[in-house]
Amino acid sequence: VDEPQVFMVENLQLRSQSQGIRYRCSPNLKDKHSKVALFGSKVRGVPLDGCWVKVGSKYLPTHIGTACVLRSVEAGHPDFATVDTDESELQADKQLGEMLFGTTGYRKRVEDAPPLLATKESPTRHLIRPETSAPGAEPLLPIGCGASYEVVYDRVAIRSAPLTTATTLEVRQKGDAIELFGWDSSKLWRRCPADESGTTAGWVMLDHPEFGPLVRPQGAPLCARPLEPLCVAAAEDQLLELRHFLDEGHNPCVCDASGASALTLAARADARDCVVYLLAAGAGEEQQQSEAAMEAAASPGTRSLIEALVGQSVMDTRALEDALADLTADARIEADRIQERLEDAKALKAQEKRVIETPVEPSAPSVEVQDAMPSPKPVKLQRKGGVLHEVMHKAVAIRYLPSTTADMVGTRILGQFVELFEESGDKKWRKMEDPETGDEGWMMLYHPQIGELLRVVEEER
Repeated sequence: VDEPQVFMVENLQLRSQSQGIRYRCSPNLKDKHSKVALFGSKVRGVPLDGCWVKVGSKYLPTHIGTACVLRSVEAGHPDFATVDTDESELQADKQLGEMLFGTTGYRKRVEDAPPLLATKESPTRHLIRPETSAPGAEPLLPIGCGASYEVVYDRVAIRSAPLTTATTLEVRQKGDAIELFGWDSSKLWRRCPADESGTTAGWVMLDHPEFGPLVRPQGAPLCARPLEPLCVAAAEDQLLELRHFLDEGHNPCVCDASGASALTLAARADARDCVVYLLAAGAGEEQQQSEAAMEAAASPGTRSLIEALVGQSVMDTRALEDALADLTADARIEADRIQERLEDAKALKAQEKRVIETPVEPSAPSVEVQDAMPSPKPVKLQRKGGVLHEVMHKAVAIRYLPSTTADMVGTRILGQFVELFEESGDKKWRKMEDPETGDEGWMMLYHPQIGELLRVVEEER
């Protein structure tokens, strides 16, 4: 067995513009590893056939073409180093970090790194362990369920944490496909699988402050402007991320580099829940954006949903019913709130219009009438045969007709009691009449997503 020798990584003959030579996973120039042996550094390895040097479990070529890149250093030479492997790797990591991020920036990251980021084997290296699922457990990231992106820069690193100083798990080349998932708190990084099975999760930076865009959605035009997180969440139908961004105060009317609003992107993706929350946040207040979203809607149901929630006439009521039924329970409640606000605004506007249009009649001469009695108010007789129900949801609408698209004429809140009479043809609604308030309409008994809305308290009286 050959003894390990020390080699200097040189660039005298190759004259490359890169920072070093990529290791190989096997004695094959095409089988590249992500780790780099920097020019000017020393490595210790076992020569193989005069063409390769095995360094640990990796390989380095002695020549690239006709240019020598590894020079053997004899013992006693000033370049010969008797440094153990761990110190050599630590020095290589330090050189690589300083090369990529600057001496001051790299050292500051290392000095400020919390103790939890250090490994037990080498506590001074501050390398961050990747998140990996246990053997036999489900993958951390469901491959095939993420967003498809493409590397648009020459090389992009997948790191163990959303930090430029975190451990590099993998390096992707320009044109490689990459699947992205959640975001970090800075909105500059996204999670991605570091292996084919998704058992190891890494992080990739979307845009670099100096180099520009690093990854972009597949098939989308390349743009230098950084991605808008809210627009991305809407286009990818990421409901939880979208709600989180809105809660953080992101502008619901924001547009991407192409000029498409988040509402338009959600409509184009048929992301109906995202459409509801964007409209609830105020995205539909600009008429131009709402019209563009309706034009871009991927289905009649999504278009009808936008029409209903911005106060326009719904052209396809059947499509609207299907769209409302397709919403999640929380989104359906939010849609009902939007419709209630629209109805309140419509009623207030009609009332103001009546006040303006009512002519002021000339006052008649006053005539004293002794023992004048106030005219009796009309009293509505209470119907017989009703069934008392209790409201089980925080708010249940009273509609003019037994349909979720019918005008809302009132509401009852959790804990109130209502008396219901005849049923609708599909047995899903019952008519209510309240002689005290004058409310009269139809109330839904059971919602397929929300559950029981009204509960019987006593049988027919």
